[in-house]
Formats: sequence, structure tokens, C-alpha cells
Amino acid sequence: MGKYHRILGICLITLSVICIFSSCNKIPFLSSHFSSSEPSSSSTPLEINYKIVTVDTLYDELHDNILRAEQTYQNEYVELSGELESIDSSGKYFLIISPDDNSVFSFQKATVHCSITDDSQVNALLEKSVGDSITVHGQITKIKEKSGYTLSLIEIVPEDD
Repeated sequence: MGKYHRILGICLITLSVICIFSSCNKIPFLSSHFSSSEPSSSSTPLEINYKIVTVDTLYDELHDNILRAEQTYQNEYVELSGELESIDSSGKYFLIISPDDNSVFSFQKATVHCSITDDSQVNALLEKSVGDSITVHGQITKIKEKSGYTLSLIEIVPEDD
């Protein structure tokens, strides 16, 4: 009986390991480490389809129905255009507002908080000034009724000259 259990245990462990490694090919950040049939794809970026939105659109939907806004935009990749409202002095974030926003007080403005994720984004911001038009690609990571949207920045889209 002991030999039978030992063989059955080895078979189950082997099957488990095979299942784990075969499912790694379906997980993007693991597939390059465990895929042996193709060279690593880490040198080619994944194609992302960005949903084009404006600050006004985001805030209209937030105020109309926050539940729907969360279901529509949470973790969504977006291309967002607006006006650069402020830049954090430590280089951790900046705010984008609607270019049509004429609110006197900043707490009344519809803003999107953009979290900077690498030094190339800081360098791109060094070329910008408050009030400039800006277009960004990023992923919406937080949606709150009071504070609005937080976007994890992927890139600042270069302006067409």
C-alpha cells in the first residue's frame, strides 16, 4: 500500500508542476520566463488600445453615476487630453484639468491626478509648463467620489510639430 501511495503522490506532484508551468504562458509577466518555444518577448512592448477620453467626460460620468463610472473606467487604459494644471515639486505626480474649466478655485476644478512612474516621464514634464496642453497614456487605477480619478502614467504623448 505504501508503494502505491508514493507513486500516486509523485504522479500528482508531477501533474501539478506541469499544470503550473503550462498556465504560466497565459500570464503575461510570467510567460517570458517559462516559455521555451519562443524567444523572450520582453523586448517588444504589448500593444495597448487606449480609450480616448476627456477630463469633462470622466467627470460627467462620475457625477452622473459613480457605480457606472467605476465599472466603465476602473483599470481602463486611456488617452487623456487636457491642460497641465500643476506639477508636484518632487516629481511624483501632476494634475490635468479640462482646458475649458473656468473655475476660480482649484478644489472646484475637475482634475485627474497622474502618478509618474519613471524618470523619462519626469524628463518629458521638464519641457512643459502649467497651462500647456498635454496628452497622456495611462491606466485609471482609482476612482473616488470626492477625489476623482487617479491615472498611472504610461507616457506623455509627444506633441505634433
